Amino acid sequence: MAEDVLALEKWRAILWRLGMIGEYPIDKVGYGNLSLRVPPQDTFIITGTQTGALPHLKREHYTKVVNCDLKKNSAQASGPIAPSSESLTHYAIYKSNPSIQAIFHIHHPQLWQKMIDEKMEAIPEDVPYGTLQMAEAAKLVIQGKDEGVFVMKGHQDGIIAYGSSCEVAGKILLKLYRELGPLELL
Repeated sequence: MAEDVLALEKWRAILWRLGMIGEYPIDKVGYGNLSLRVPPQDTFIITGTQTGALPHLKREHYTKVVNCDLKKNSAQASGPIAPSSESLTHYAIYKSNPSIQAIFHIHHPQLWQKMIDEKMEAIPEDVPYGTLQMAEAAKLVIQGKDEGVFVMKGHQDGIIAYGSSCEVAGKILLKLYRELGPLELL
């Protein structure tokens, strides 16, 4: 697990510096989570809940999701911290495509709005995050694709990139960040 955590932590540090992972200052609610598929099938390591404010995570800030039940909206984890509330969406994506090995869920208001304005792939705004509906909608958006990015219109600032490795998912986000042009500061 240590090697897997290092792969995630490398990218998490980059995304944190770019403001794609963090904590909303007024609400004190963390945002952004990264995961990586590990054996056995349908198991993955994910950043723990409410860790967004931390610039660097330690091993105890990651947990392994070993089972999910989409219909019951529950995730079973093995680790020192509860998994992210978006674990079900990660699970649904992994379950629907075995080629996908890494999922990065970030928040960025300017990228989010630009993706919506440019009509990039999206989950409709009436789909609430952390729900069975979000998991099912994510499966539809990624259908037939091994890598990509989509915006969650109903999840303020929420964007998901996915691919065959942490490198692929991370580079998709960096490319998007550069391609969408100069971004105004918050």
